Amino acid sequence: MASDLHDPLADTRVTSEPLLPVQTSPVSQDDEGLSSELPHAQRYADSAPLGSGGMGEVLLVRDRRVGRSVALKRLHTRVGSKNALLRFVREARIQGQLEHPSIVPVYDLGADPEGGSFFTMRHIRGRTLEQLLRSLQSGHEGTRAQYTRRKLLTLFSSICLTVHYAHSRGVLHRDLKPANVMVGEFGEVYVLDWGIAKVLGQGEELDLGGAAEGGAGMTAAGSVMGTLGYMAPEQLRGEVGALDARADVYALGMILYELLTFERFHGPEDPGAAYHRTLRGHDAVPSQRDPTVPPELDELFRQATALRPEDRLDSARKLSNAVEQFLDGDRDTERRQELAAGHAARAHQAAEAALREGVGGEEAARQRVEALQEITRALALDPGQVQARAVLGRLLTTPPREMPPGVQGAMERSLREAQRKGLRFGSLIYLSWLGVIGYVLFMGVKSWVAFAIPTTGVALILAHVASLRLRGTFGPLDRRLLAVLTFGTIAAFSVWLGPFVLVPLATACGALIFSIQAERRERWFYLLVATAASILPFAAEASGLFPPAYTFENGALVLLPRAVELSPRWTLLGLLYLSVSFTLVPAYYLGRVRDSLTSAEEKLFLHAWHFEQLTGAGAPGEGGEARPGSP
Repeated sequence: MASDLHDPLADTRVTSEPLLPVQTSPVSQDDEGLSSELPHAQRYADSAPLGSGGMGEVLLVRDRRVGRSVALKRLHTRVGSKNALLRFVREARIQGQLEHPSIVPVYDLGADPEGGSFFTMRHIRGRTLEQLLRSLQSGHEGTRAQYTRRKLLTLFSSICLTVHYAHSRGVLHRDLKPANVMVGEFGEVYVLDWGIAKVLGQGEELDLGGAAEGGAGMTAAGSVMGTLGYMAPEQLRGEVGALDARADVYALGMILYELLTFERFHGPEDPGAAYHRTLRGHDAVPSQRDPTVPPELDELFRQATALRPEDRLDSARKLSNAVEQFLDGDRDTERRQELAAGHAARAHQAAEAALREGVGGEEAARQRVEALQEITRALALDPGQVQARAVLGRLLTTPPREMPPGVQGAMERSLREAQRKGLRFGSLIYLSWLGVIGYVLFMGVKSWVAFAIPTTGVALILAHVASLRLRGTFGPLDRRLLAVLTFGTIAAFSVWLGPFVLVPLATACGALIFSIQAERRERWFYLLVATAASILPFAAEASGLFPPAYTFENGALVLLPRAVELSPRWTLLGLLYLSVSFTLVPAYYLGRVRDSLTSAEEKLFLHAWHFEQLTGAGAPGEGGEARPGSP
């Protein structure tokens, strides 16, 4: 009977040559075409056992007519059942008419001198898929290295195409399972044991009644024919007339499950549990046993083993095509992973060169840039590339001995901007000094010479600041000149209230502000000038260069201002103003600095968070770890 199968994935119609009518009459030596030119004993000699079962055995024999070794399958002489003989002949003739590279060809069919039926076929070498899966399940390193998931899926695709070929010839296998698939030494795949195959459109032509289904791993001999655990629900119910290609697709789905998990779907449970589970259906998927199974293959397993035939893939070719589509994507992924590994290896080499002892400056910076570029390429190809992420982590947590030129320039620009902001803030402080001078004029000047010295200093400072702000830029010498003028003027204020009232507070505030804005190598200069501003007024008075601004009388320190008249009321108000000013001004300025540090710290934590997400480590600060910058 011709079969006319439509495969939507291939988008072609395949009209296949039908099998010839399958004869099931007993075999005798007189059958036309079955007699041998040589007596059986002379043609087939030197037999050796290859395997044995309940119904027959397979021997390795020498075909002297052709001069080759073949496998000879024969019924046991004790098997006298007519049905067994008819089934044996049927198997040989179905298998012989299925001419496919993955179906073992039949060479001869006949009867031996004792009247037993036999047929010969190609002797294939290898191991069954069941044996291969048991080796994989045991964790055999050599087998796992040779049979990767990609290779197993490639073998599975070949099995599907072989079964689809049989379907195109109108034949259902009905007993597909790993034990009936042979994997050859050179990658060949053979679908074996066509003993219970069904030719679509033909009846069983055999008396098959009276036997029940077999247990797991055994082929039944009754109306329910197949192997429990691989049979489709409709096949298990004995609906022989309703079977089509989708019954074999179900069995292929169960084989796919074993290839992905190395375990049988139904496990070691008793046959009754497997029987009921098959009829009820299931919602299990391979990834429940092996989380590495991709969701695409989970879905493919569901489509192949759906409970209702109409919900399943309707051809083995569709199953094969779906696997090949997955493998195409998997090969692309594999290639991307190979390329990513190459970029990661080059990143590792560049990072080692950048961090090597004695390497610094532009060479270290160049190697770091190269390493980061290679890491970017590796992670773009494979975001989970372990080596690339490890190298990235090492680079980000190991600072260079010398800052790269670009980083150094950015830091200098940031420092210049901070200094400009400091200059604007300092301008307000210097302007406030004019108010102090006006206040002294209001109170009354005692010595115009003493009054003129700090006043001249304030004027010089304001002129210098105005010049700097007009220019918009200033260098180290400009900053040092400003510091000298500032601390010199502060020291000159000692002629008003002595060296221990106004000068120490003003010097401390000035030293704080200049030190915060200073580069590390300049800080010593500002501290030195500030210290001199505190010591020199006292030293000048102690040496007699200037008259003393204080004296001790009856255990009390008495101020002797040289430049200003001190009235009790206005002096106290002035001292209160200075106390409040020296409290608020540093606090306000340090608060602004802290705001800038907080902003920088937020950026740092954001970068750290991105880094943690990129490397897959825990979030910053988790697990009670100290935050950057915290004690």
